[in-house]
Amino acid sequence: MESIKRQIALAKDITPYRRREINLTAESIDVEIKEAGSLIYVEKADGDAYIRLNRLDCDKILLTEGLTIKAPFERLYLSNAAQAGKEIHLLVGIADFFRPSLRGILNHAKLKNVLPDQHHAQLHTLLSHTTRPHADLTDILPDVHGDIKIRSKVVDEANLANDRILVYKSATDNLVYEDKPVAAPPNQLRQTFISAQALNANRFVYPSSLLATLGKVLEAPAGYDRRVVGVSLNAAAAADESVEVAIAGVVEVLAAEKLSVGEGVKTTAGGKAAKLTYGHLHKIGTTTGTAAVPAEDQIVESYNADGTLSTDTTIRWGVATAGQAARSIYTDSKALATCGQALEAGGADILTKIIVRPAAV
Repeated sequence: MESIKRQIALAKDITPYRRREINLTAESIDVEIKEAGSLIYVEKADGDAYIRLNRLDCDKILLTEGLTIKAPFERLYLSNAAQAGKEIHLLVGIADFFRPSLRGILNHAKLKNVLPDQHHAQLHTLLSHTTRPHADLTDILPDVHGDIKIRSKVVDEANLANDRILVYKSATDNLVYEDKPVAAPPNQLRQTFISAQALNANRFVYPSSLLATLGKVLEAPAGYDRRVVGVSLNAAAAADESVEVAIAGVVEVLAAEKLSVGEGVKTTAGGKAAKLTYGHLHKIGTTTGTAAVPAEDQIVESYNADGTLSTDTTIRWGVATAGQAARSIYTDSKALATCGQALEAGGADILTKIIVRPAAV
C-alpha cells in the first residue's frame, strides 16, 4: 500500500504518457525522435515503420498495431519508406505509471500471423472489445479458423502419422506427410529412379528405352535379365513417382518359385525372381536354317571310322534311323545373364533375400 502511495505522489509531478502521431508520407532513415521513457504502445499502424531504441547500432523493431515495448530509452530513431496518407500513432510513457488497456472496437482485419487463441488479445491486455465474424480473420496460424499453413503453404494432414516428415509438392503447391527417407544399409547401394508406370516393391526393374518414358523404370518381364538395373524398394502408384532401387548388394525380391541357397536368379513375369538353371546356351540349326531344331533324343555324337569318339568339334545331328548320315550344322553360343544369387531358400510369392548385381555380359 505504501508503495502505491509513493507512486501516486510521484505521478503528480510526472507526465505518465504522451501521444506521438507520425506521418509516413515522407521517407525517413534513422530520423531521431526526442522521446524518453520506458514503455511504448503502438496505438495505430496503417503503414510500415521501424524504430531503434537509444543507439543506431541496435536492431530495428517493426511497429505493428497493438505492440507494447517495455525498455528504458532516451531517444528513438525512425525509419520508413514513403507511404502517402499512412500514419503511426505511439503512446510513449513510463512503465511504472502507464499501462495501456483498450476498450471499444478492435479491428480484427488488422490481426496478422497471430498465435493460436491469441487473436482476442493480440499480445496486449484487452479488458473488453467487440468482435467480428471469424470468417473475416486473415492469416491466423493453426486454430479452428482454417487450414494449417507454413510459409503460406497448406499442410495436408491426411497422412499424418508417427515418424513421418513434411515434404513440399510443387505439383499441388502444398506440404504432405511422407515416411522418412531410410539410409541405405552398408551392404547395399541405391539409386533413385522415376517410374514409367505403376509398379510394386521388391521386383526386378529395368529402364525403358521408349522415347516417351526414356530412362524411367518398369517391372522386368522374363528374358530382360541383361537390362535389369536392380530391385525396387518401394511401390509406385502411377507413372512419374520416385522409386528407390537397390542396384547392388543384399536385398529382398519376390520369388516366383522355390529357390535354393546359392542358386543364380533371373527375372520372370512381374519382375519376380526365378532360378537360373544353366549359364551357357547353344542354339543349333542346319546350314540353311530351314530345318527345325532337333529334339534332344535326335542329337548324336560323331565317331571315327574305327568306332572311337571323334574329336571333331562340329556338332552333328540326324534322325535315329540306321544307315542315315549325320549332317553338319551351325551353332550360336552365348552366356546367359543372371540378376543375382539367392542367399536363402524361398518359395513362390515369398520375399527372398538375394545378392543383386549387374547382369553378366
